[in-house]
Amino acid sequence: MRSRTGWCNMANAAAAKLMRPYQYLVFWVDVVGLAVGFTLAALIQFGDYFNDAVEIKSLGKLRLALGTTQLAVLIIVVWLIVLVLIGSRNRRVVGTGTDEYRKIGNSALIVVGVLAGLALFFKLDVSRLFVIYAVVLSTLLLVIGRRLCRVWLVRARRRGRFLTRVAIVGPANLTSEILDTFARDKECPFRVGLLIVHKASDARALEHFELPTLVELGDPATLMNERNLDALIMVSSDATSASYIRRVGWNLEDSPFELIVAPGVLESMGPRIHARPVAGLPLIEVESPSFSDWRFVVKQTFDFIGAVILIVVLSPVFLVTGAAIKAGDRDPVFFTQDRIGRNGRVFKMLKFRSMRAGAHSDHAALKAHKLKSGVLVNTNMFKDPNDPRVTRVGRFIRRYSIDELPQLFNVLKGDMSLVGPRPPLPSEVADYEDHMHRRLLVKPGVTGVWQVSGRATLTWEETVRLDLDYVENWSLVNDSIILLKTVREVVFPSGAF
Repeated sequence: MRSRTGWCNMANAAAAKLMRPYQYLVFWVDVVGLAVGFTLAALIQFGDYFNDAVEIKSLGKLRLALGTTQLAVLIIVVWLIVLVLIGSRNRRVVGTGTDEYRKIGNSALIVVGVLAGLALFFKLDVSRLFVIYAVVLSTLLLVIGRRLCRVWLVRARRRGRFLTRVAIVGPANLTSEILDTFARDKECPFRVGLLIVHKASDARALEHFELPTLVELGDPATLMNERNLDALIMVSSDATSASYIRRVGWNLEDSPFELIVAPGVLESMGPRIHARPVAGLPLIEVESPSFSDWRFVVKQTFDFIGAVILIVVLSPVFLVTGAAIKAGDRDPVFFTQDRIGRNGRVFKMLKFRSMRAGAHSDHAALKAHKLKSGVLVNTNMFKDPNDPRVTRVGRFIRRYSIDELPQLFNVLKGDMSLVGPRPPLPSEVADYEDHMHRRLLVKPGVTGVWQVSGRATLTWEETVRLDLDYVENWSLVNDSIILLKTVREVVFPSGAF
């Protein structure tokens, strides 16, 4: 009989093998990103790639100069080692969530720290600007490279590759929530092949998912083997007690299958959940969301600098758009509207005018007509792809989100952020349920999760869920990812009209 340790090693090996080709791809993309980053830094700083970038002065009378190429290769090797040591390509991190990007940022800080230590110890005369350019450019290229890899991974998973086949054990309501979450997540690494419930009524409640369903788990290892599954997801509930989960875990210890426990907590708390073992108990600590610490100061600084840069870079777009709108009907170029900002404060949101003048007076009647016809996906936020009030120029600038650009001036004034929830109308806030007011705990954004997740094609419930999830779990890393996704949505628009 194979030892328990042997079976556990087999399970880990099988899970690792599934993602190994993708990890190899990520490694080579990292190498290319670092190489390109350091090459660009050398060209910017020195004009070529063969200057002396560092001189070692701690070897007595001996002086040793390293060329840019040698220094770059040295730093790249150190950086690649750091990426391995902090687990940036670990199978549980790579290809999902924001931890992967956070680890890239951490690796850049560690590399800078290592270089600073070496420079101090060996009295290195390093070109500081070269290092700054190299680190900034390489970090950006690493993030972009990982993002492109993830896009490829999503497409591969749609074709059935790199998917972990799982069974879910739990009550109907929680199992249904998990299945809906998996369906919404384009980066989900799981393919559900079996549902296991504790009551016949739960099985009937899950029939619409059209998945094989059992009422009793029986012998987990035997069942997993017969169904050709890789992992068992157990949803924590009254029916799945700690002792029950422990017994299942003991059973799977003697098999090449993984056990995953999904705590029965709110979905939006996910990134703030931390395991905290105490006295042998695997306690789960839910970190309180932060709305006023140093990260907000950094976010506000980033917003201001980013808005200034974008206004300067996009100034030709502002001029051309303004001229096109004015030439179209001679009415005002800009449109202002009351919106609700952080903590319920009303502000004037600025947009390029995309509708005929006075169109807002027809809003209520047009919305009522569409509601009566039953064609609206989102009954709270009125968006009509065939809105007769939209001008010819307006249709173009709305499709590519150009009409939103003047909101950068709202960012400079402090009314909005570059990334945040969608800025709601006063009439929408008046109809908010109590929990929806949490959307107002942060500044609304020029872009956000809603804008990069389907926009007007989303239901009101999906819109609220996405905004609340952002408010509860926002981070600077996540903001950066949303900004990158926004570029894609602008170039290849979907759900914008």
